[in-house]
Amino acid sequence: MGRRTPKLPGGRRIDRAHAFRLIFQLEFHDGFDPDERVETYFDNTADVRAEGAESAPEGYEPDTGFVRRVVSGVAGGLPGIDGAIRKHLSGWEFGRLNKAELAALRMAVYEIQSGEAAAVAINEAVEIAKEVSHDGTGSFVNGILGAYAAELRESGRLDEAQNLERKST
Repeated sequence: MGRRTPKLPGGRRIDRAHAFRLIFQLEFHDGFDPDERVETYFDNTADVRAEGAESAPEGYEPDTGFVRRVVSGVAGGLPGIDGAIRKHLSGWEFGRLNKAELAALRMAVYEIQSGEAAAVAINEAVEIAKEVSHDGTGSFVNGILGAYAAELRESGRLDEAQNLERKST
């Protein structure tokens, strides 16, 4: 995976791309400390603020609080998040998931669990996954997250503000 920020308009999308990169690192670092990772990421990566600048709103500054909250939430909730993903894998083994797809899925599941509109979380994860992974990954990620959102909707665990129809890709 290269160090690309998906070309998505808006500061929040760029912030999600930063969070995605850090969530991706979870698979490769034992003893992952989210607060330390976020701080190091923004302090020691000189070009991180410039990445995505062409699509960022004028005056964009990364929302490190948002990035920290998402990364910490994913890192702290991995068993439940991964369980939700596993439940909706159809004919696929969790261990065989592409690590970029897994990071995008984890981020979206966390955001949905935290109250983000399901359609927004799904769309953002699909766009990021499509940018950094292979052909077909958008449909794959969309299918898993759509099934997860449908389960929550059917069980009444997706509140009305989140209960938006997912966008098709």
